[in-house]
Amino acid sequence: MHIRFCALFRALTLVAVGVAAFVFAGGASAVDPASAPAVQLTSPNEPETWYVGDYCTASAEVSDDDGVGYVEFRLSTDDGATFPILLGAADGATSVECIVPEVDTTNARVMVIASDALGNTASDVSDNPFTITARPVAVDWLELTPTRVVGGTSAQATVTLTGAAPAGGAAVALAS
Repeated sequence: MHIRFCALFRALTLVAVGVAAFVFAGGASAVDPASAPAVQLTSPNEPETWYVGDYCTASAEVSDDDGVGYVEFRLSTDDGATFPILLGAADGATSVECIVPEVDTTNARVMVIASDALGNTASDVSDNPFTITARPVAVDWLELTPTRVVGGTSAQATVTLTGAAPAGGAAVALAS
């Protein structure tokens, strides 16, 4: 169930999760900004590269005297203008394991949004953009049949790549 509204203090998005947990995205909570959770995204927070389909981790330091509630990690591919991709979320989470989605960008950022037991919320965003791209294709295995040849005899080589060959094929240099 998703519910959206705007509070008078700030534009906030309310997302109802399950029956009783609520998450506000976009800064401090309307309940009591002074007692909002302390949130700092720790990773990814530097320029780096994530490869499509690889495992990834997003993590943060999250604390609150009232107890940490629901925490979610969201991905932006437009340098933080929007965060449409949910990487993961859980009650009391300080990190999530995820699989890098199939997007291609040099302007990815992650946002962590945390609430406490009273409904106060806070968020933090990656300090630096990072890259998400397909892993470069490389030679994974070479099989030669027969494995030994004498001058003038031919052999057949089978090259296995780490991924699909790009459109138009892939050039592979072989040397004796």
